[in-house]
Amino acid sequence: MKKHIFFILIFTLVLGTSCSKSTGSTTNMTTDTWSTAITNHDEKINFMKKYIGCPTDVLDAEYHIVYHDNSGGRVPGPSDWTIAAAIKINPGDMARWTGGMDEISSDQVDTAWWDGLNISAWAFSGAGIYYKQPNENSFLAVYQEDGVILKYAYTV
Repeated sequence: MKKHIFFILIFTLVLGTSCSKSTGSTTNMTTDTWSTAITNHDEKINFMKKYIGCPTDVLDAEYHIVYHDNSGGRVPGPSDWTIAAAIKINPGDMARWTGGMDEISSDQVDTAWWDGLNISAWAFSGAGIYYKQPNENSFLAVYQEDGVILKYAYTV
């Protein structure tokens, strides 16, 4: 009986140790951050780049990033997020942001997601062109001539 209890105790300790090992990530990415909370321009851009892939230089950005990092703990899982961002780039770089995306009609996008972003001083006009990343919940409203991208991405 003592051998049986000892075996169960050892098995439990080994299993518990192997399950609690780090998944390799030591930085928890969880955040609920508005860009207005970051006053330094470079820090604001660099913070956003941790959460949004940027295929070109970013001239300016305003965003609200809500990210739950679920990579740690005993049972790690996929992270979840809601990201609304307004991004200024050089207009000539627009194709690098929309490559691989499907153009969609404006009625397929709820544009209320950029409400609250601090972009009232940004100059962009005309009708945007809307894009969706296939098989993902990632949308862009693109104002080509102004170099403005409004991005919304979320997990289900």
